[in-house]
Amino acid sequence: MNFTATKKCENCIEINVNADVDLTDATVKILGKDRNLLAKISNPTHQMEFCVYTGSPMFIEIVNHSGVEVSYVKGSGDIYYSQELAEN
Repeated sequence: MNFTATKKCENCIEINVNADVDLTDATVKILGKDRNLLAKISNPTHQMEFCVYTGSPMFIEIVNHSGVEVSYVKGSGDIYYSQELAEN
């Protein structure tokens, strides 16, 4: 995995991309629980913070000249998962 994404607080996530990853012409997409597009970051940097509601599961997708990589945002979805457990 060339990056990590972690929930920092109820409304922000932190994305850290390995320094050796070329981000020239890259995009970072923040995806919702159904992989729906929540936001798109053009000209990303190796360390980013983005604020968006984190109660639902989220994923980060990085697209660069090497391909596409997707990862779960660690810690996101806590409200969603607690509601799912309560219903079952």
